[in-house]
Amino acid sequence: MLRMISAHLLSSRHVISMMVALSFGGLACQETPRLEKKQSTQRYTDDSPVIASVGAIKITQTELERRLAELSPLSRARYQNPERRQELVETLIRFELLAGEALKQGHGDHPEVKLAYKQAMVRELLKNEVRDLVKIGDISEQEISAYYQEHLDKYQSPELVKASHILLATKAEAEAKLKELKLHISANPKQARQRFGDFASQHSTDAETRARRGDLQYFDQEGQLHGERRFPQSSPPKVIAQAAFTLTRVGDISEQVIQSEQGWHILMRTGGKRAFKRELKEVQTEIRNTLFRLRKAKALENYVKALKDKATIKINHEALKSLKLKSKANHPIRQQLNQQGLPSNIKVPLDLNQALSP
Repeated sequence: MLRMISAHLLSSRHVISMMVALSFGGLACQETPRLEKKQSTQRYTDDSPVIASVGAIKITQTELERRLAELSPLSRARYQNPERRQELVETLIRFELLAGEALKQGHGDHPEVKLAYKQAMVRELLKNEVRDLVKIGDISEQEISAYYQEHLDKYQSPELVKASHILLATKAEAEAKLKELKLHISANPKQARQRFGDFASQHSTDAETRARRGDLQYFDQEGQLHGERRFPQSSPPKVIAQAAFTLTRVGDISEQVIQSEQGWHILMRTGGKRAFKRELKEVQTEIRNTLFRLRKAKALENYVKALKDKATIKINHEALKSLKLKSKANHPIRQQLNQQGLPSNIKVPLDLNQALSP
C-alpha cells in the first residue's frame, strides 16, 4: 500500500527506486526467524533491536534485513559498506515521513490504496491459512494412477485424421457435385478448402456438420471422435473414417464418392495428428502438480464457504439490476478525485481470481 503512496509523492529518481525496492508491498517474502506470528490473533511482533525511529514508528534490524533480502545480490552487496547502510536508514526515514504525511492528508482513503491493502491482506491470509490445508506430499501414487487412467486421451492417442464431408442423398447427385467441385478447385487450387466448405454449407444434407462447413473433427480409423473440445456430433461411419485415412495430404479430396448407411459422401482431409503415448512414469510429476492445484482450489472453496456460513451477507438485487456502465472519464469517483487533485488511475479489477488463487 505504502509503495503506491510513495510513488506519487517522491520526486528524486534515486529515492523513488529505493522506495520501490524497500517498500511494504513485498508481503509475500519469507519472514526472518525473529519475526514471530501469534497464531491465535494473527498479529506480528518484532522484538529485534531498533535501528531508528520516526515518531512512534520504529525501524528495526529485522525490518532492514527483510528489505535487504528483497534486493538483488549485487545491490545487497553494496550495503556491506557502513556508509551505504547509513544511506539505507536515511532512505527508510524519508519513506516513513512521507508515508505518515500521506496518511495524515487522507491518501489512505484512495480507492486504489484501499484495494491494494485488501489484496495484500488476502495474499497473507491465503499464504498462512489455506496453503497449510494441503501439502503436495499428500497426493498418493494411487490418486496419480487413477487420474492417469481417467484422462488417457490426454496422455496417449492413436493416429488421428481431421476431415470434412459433403453428404448427399443419391449417388448421381454426389457424383455431379464432386465433378463440379473439382472444376472449381482446378480453376483456383489455393481456394480448395474454401470452395469445399462453401459446397458443404450449401448442399450437404448432414444437419450436424453443415453449419461447420462439413467439419467432422478429429477421429481414429474406427471413427471414434477425439479431443475434449469437440462439438456435439455423432461419430462418422467407419467406412468414412477408413476412407479419410487413405487421403495422405491435407487438401486431398476423395476420387470417388463413398457410400455409407447415411448416404453418399465427398471427403476432404483437413488435418491430422500422429499417434503418441506418454507412460505414467513420464507424467507423474505433472499429474501430481495438477492434483495439488485442484486440491488447493477445493480447499479454498471450502474455506470461503465456511466463512460465508458464519457471515451475514445481503445483496441488493434491485440496485444490481439498475447498475449503469459508465466510462472511466465520467465516473463520479474519478471526477471527485480529479477535483481534489488526487491521482485518478483507479484499478479495481472485476476478476479477482488471480488475487484469490491459493
